[in-house]
Amino acid sequence: MPFAAKLIRFILFMITFTLWTYGVSKLWARFQESITQKGFSFWLQEIMVLFPLGGLFLFVFILSGYFDNKVFFGLVIASHLGIIISAVLWKLFGSIDSQWITRGLWAGAEFGMKNPWAIIPGGIISLLIFILYPIIMLIVYITYPILSPDSTIVIFRYTLLSLFIPGWISLSTTLIGVLSDKNLEENTRSRYLINQIGGLVPMALMLSLLFWTFKGTDQLSINILTPNTSIVVIIIIFFVCSILLPYVIGTLHAKKWHIHLLEREKEWIAKTVDVLDFPVPSNYVPKLRVLCSDIEVDYRDFEASDLMVKRGIEILQGKEPEDLPGNVIFAFKDSHDLDHRFKYVSFLEKLWEEIKSIIDEFEKMEKIEELKNLASSFSQHLHSRLTELGEEIKIKGTATPALLGGLSFIFIGIMSAILSGFGKWIIENFVHSVH
Repeated sequence: MPFAAKLIRFILFMITFTLWTYGVSKLWARFQESITQKGFSFWLQEIMVLFPLGGLFLFVFILSGYFDNKVFFGLVIASHLGIIISAVLWKLFGSIDSQWITRGLWAGAEFGMKNPWAIIPGGIISLLIFILYPIIMLIVYITYPILSPDSTIVIFRYTLLSLFIPGWISLSTTLIGVLSDKNLEENTRSRYLINQIGGLVPMALMLSLLFWTFKGTDQLSINILTPNTSIVVIIIIFFVCSILLPYVIGTLHAKKWHIHLLEREKEWIAKTVDVLDFPVPSNYVPKLRVLCSDIEVDYRDFEASDLMVKRGIEILQGKEPEDLPGNVIFAFKDSHDLDHRFKYVSFLEKLWEEIKSIIDEFEKMEKIEELKNLASSFSQHLHSRLTELGEEIKIKGTATPALLGGLSFIFIGIMSAILSGFGKWIIENFVHSVH
């Protein structure tokens, strides 16, 4: 190919790559904005599926002239197959609600704020890829004869690596943090797990193509997706380490944490009951005031113990923390009732107000008998709440971890076997079209 033609191709590639990168940033901003709508439109989901694939094949086509309909649409089908699998599994394991989206965003933002070290590597890798990918493509242009099978495979390899690997790395760190979060309720955790199971379908096929490109044009192996080979092993290891184990750990930690908060609620109600059951009516008001002060101290300590509790309380008070973007603030407002920490915060606020109202009622009473009767009435009400809390704690303590994790692991094995034939078909078409 004449040098002028190669130069024009490479300039066109750089322009397209820059526009595509800008498009990714705008698409991500649109995705973040859609959180405030508590759902994603069909077309937004389609664009998010097709945009990375479109970039992959567009860059490869500009640089090498390679494009094959069967391979492209095979990967498109695989991506949609993952979405369909996630939808079917969610229907099987539970009903769909929109709060998991906002709750997941709040959990992701919390993980990022508390663990910036886990987010930075993905950003650094993405920046390096943005810089190095065009340089690698320039080296390929200088080193290989353009429009040859060898150059096509090398271009495809590094384009695939550049567009997808950084995303997988960033996704893994965030997934581990969110799925293992003890403050995440089971519904959102399960939805994340199911969505990632579906995401393994295109991931497996992309890895199979990537592995083949490192084998070379004369070392074709189209059986690398069979259940006993390296791709399946990698997928299973990735699934276990970044999805299944964090899911199980998070489920167990959430159970203990929820029980702990319920027991703290029970203790506060028990202290209130002890005051109301005290046989000396003259001590009711002083002891209840001390109890209110103790609740205020616990409230402040609980707020100070967790940055996101502090930020959440600020939002509930009508403030907008400067270190949180608008969509995260919206996500908290929409889903904070799912977070056991804020259920406890709400409990302390309501109990404090209830005790204050009891004090006001007592201060109106002049006769001791009336005071005793009113204290007995309040005490009976709180005794019933103690019983309810005791039953809830008992149920939580005896509940076994969700079976979803184990069932999903079985599903991965079945899915791998099914993907074997599909992966083989895609790789065969890629090999034949390259040559």
